[in-house]
Amino acid sequence: MYKHLHIFFIGSDPRTLDSLSKTIKKTEHTLVGTAHLGDASLKRIEDKVPDLILMDFQPHEKEQGLTLANNLTSRLNLPVIFLTSSPDNLTVSEVKKIGHYGIVSKPVLEPELRAEINFTFDRFEKIRKHKSEIDSTGFESRETEQFFEQVVNNVSDIIYRIDSSGNFTYLNPSAIQCTGYEREELYLTSYNVLVRNDFRRRNTAFFQQMIRKDISNAYLEIPITLKNGGELWLGQNIHLLKRGNKMMGFQVVARDITGEIKYKEELRNARRAAEHASELKAQFLANMSHEIRTPLNGIIGIVNLLERTRLDEKQQSYLRAIVSSSNQLMGIINDILDLSKIDSGKMEVNNVSFDLVELLHSLIEVMEIKASIKGIRVVFELDEKVPQFIIGDPVVINQILYNLIGNSLKFTHEGNVLLSVKLMESETDDKITIQFIVHDTGIGMRTEMLDGIFEAFTQAENATSREYGGTGLGLTIVKKLVSLHSGEISVESTEGIGSTFKVNLNFEKAKSNAVLMQKSVPHDFSMLKGCRVLIVEDNFINQMVTRDLLEDMGVRVSIAENGKLALEALEKETFDVVLMDMQMPVMDGFEAMRIIRGDSSISGLPILALTANATRSEYEKCMTYGASDYLSKPFLP
Repeated sequence: MYKHLHIFFIGSDPRTLDSLSKTIKKTEHTLVGTAHLGDASLKRIEDKVPDLILMDFQPHEKEQGLTLANNLTSRLNLPVIFLTSSPDNLTVSEVKKIGHYGIVSKPVLEPELRAEINFTFDRFEKIRKHKSEIDSTGFESRETEQFFEQVVNNVSDIIYRIDSSGNFTYLNPSAIQCTGYEREELYLTSYNVLVRNDFRRRNTAFFQQMIRKDISNAYLEIPITLKNGGELWLGQNIHLLKRGNKMMGFQVVARDITGEIKYKEELRNARRAAEHASELKAQFLANMSHEIRTPLNGIIGIVNLLERTRLDEKQQSYLRAIVSSSNQLMGIINDILDLSKIDSGKMEVNNVSFDLVELLHSLIEVMEIKASIKGIRVVFELDEKVPQFIIGDPVVINQILYNLIGNSLKFTHEGNVLLSVKLMESETDDKITIQFIVHDTGIGMRTEMLDGIFEAFTQAENATSREYGGTGLGLTIVKKLVSLHSGEISVESTEGIGSTFKVNLNFEKAKSNAVLMQKSVPHDFSMLKGCRVLIVEDNFINQMVTRDLLEDMGVRVSIAENGKLALEALEKETFDVVLMDMQMPVMDGFEAMRIIRGDSSISGLPILALTANATRSEYEKCMTYGASDYLSKPFLP
């Protein structure tokens, strides 16, 4: 609640006095006296007991006016507000020296005058109160007064006030300086005009909401346009000014946050770029997965067909090597091509009962073929105490050993590569630790290179990459896979002599009959005999393999090369099930499934989605478009 004040006016222009009398009346203060500058004596003014002085003088009266104002503040201890049309910097500087002062630009507007009177007197009262409190401590009153003047007028924060119409009623020097405008220009300008065009409506709505909901304090970030055309972002702490229940305007303390806004925008751009890169990576991985899995599906299918033919022992050995390599490649694709799974730590261990001895012999057969090309030997030593059947992830174990032995073969020119498997001491009968040792007589490494050998894209020397090729990812993957299996890995190496990798992995013993039952139970495909199956697939090899596998089971097969041809086939014939590839020209599997599910005559037809993009998102997409189930390529019969 602002105090009702008695105001004394000093000025020479009768027109100013006439208009000012009406304006003061609107401010709800009282004009108790007037005097021309030449006739104004301290005694005459003191007799009227004013609370505040309004002074208007012409340029030629400047010296006389400033002298009187100085006497009013120093001898009568009264605040003075100057009315001026165009104050120059020198005049403003001299006015500041007086102490208790305010400045209002002419023509004088009621909101501006009301705010300046209230602000100047309030500031004066606070200074006077503080002055009386500290006089007893020995501080000079002028020193305290100057301190508060500096706080208000020289603080780096931007401080301004506006009335309910958005017109400026006060601006501190920092506020004026940051905009590039003169004080008079700003007093004649609405605050909202400075706000950037696209933010004006939002800005107006914000202030209206503060008034409507009677919000006393709020924060707003807004861009303003400077006089030179530049832009400045302000972080504004806004205080609602009220007189009783009447809203008088707003007082704002703001700071320049342009740098912060630019930094946030850079972060947003970087985030968008990262998300875009992530999308590109996901698309690349999906495409690579499709391009690799599609021919691999053909390889595995043809191998299964060959297994049903008459083969001699050597051919069967080669075929087992192909099967093992295909299975290994399938496992690698499942875990390596899906880089996002590795990066996010979402690769999981799938523990099952399996025959470890069979896995090791199959692996050695593959590696012996690779070693024979280089004229070196692969030696396999198996501790008789190692159980044949264990519980673990055979794909992970195969991949670890495949990478380690393959790495040794790559860097060994003569001699041999040894795989030694032995049982370590066990804490319990069920829990066991098996140590896998891969030793080679290759080029070896210097001791200082061993610390970084498991880092991604790292090889011992740059020349090594050029001579031997490779990405440097193999040992990184091994390290991660060993960690996933709660194991440990270490390496010892001597340059020119060879390297030794030791991997300790923890397992559980498995019951042999459980594994044998998994291997011996035959699949019963008799129920498929006579079924009508439509294969929708654009790859010729996969068409041939899938058709031959199904026909061997007594299935009647038709083939369509894309979704459009599949729809035409469904109009002419009746089928029991559809095997639908997803990525095809003309019309893909997703669109074909959508149309089938929308056709009431065939909407209930079972559809098995076939896709080489083996990801969770692909599975969910297939289900959304109407697949009955999902099969990832490459698949076994």
